[in-house]
Amino acid sequence: MRVSSKGDQLLALTTRQATLWQIPTLKKVAQVTHTLALLSAVFVPKRKNQIVLGSADRSVYLWTPTQTSLKKLFTGCHTPVRGLRFSHRSSLLATACFDGTIQLWRWKPNQHLATLVGLPNQQWLAYTPTLFFASSADVSRHFFLRGHQKHWPLHAFQGWYQQPKQLRKQLGLASQRSK
Repeated sequence: MRVSSKGDQLLALTTRQATLWQIPTLKKVAQVTHTLALLSAVFVPKRKNQIVLGSADRSVYLWTPTQTSLKKLFTGCHTPVRGLRFSHRSSLLATACFDGTIQLWRWKPNQHLATLVGLPNQQWLAYTPTLFFASSADVSRHFFLRGHQKHWPLHAFQGWYQQPKQLRKQLGLASQRSK
């Protein structure tokens, strides 16, 4: 369940449905049904009429309650989307996936910026869609790139792709656009 920032709407998720209620009258405003479970939701900041929904189909959808269908925004998680959060300036959207990864998206235009992987013992890996990455010490030795039935250790690409500056640039551009 989610309450809008103004406290005038309540959103409830039940299996494959999202239902929007008016507060305090508890009048049903709108409802939408999806083919698979809807697992997470967030109201779009500064847009009372839009809600973002995360699904078991590994996708993120935009729902305008005046419509009876969902618009697919992103597909980036390898597992169901279990959480959604906007940055305080509403230009970045973070999606939490069941596999523990976090995807960062630029809200407008819909663009995947980076994937964050938290690991045991305060280890981590962050990478862009173009495979520039940054990580804690020796983490790249435990990750592999796959392609055409072959596996290559990520540390073999450190000279080319381990570029924390590129990752910071990608994320920095997104935060600059939000100002």
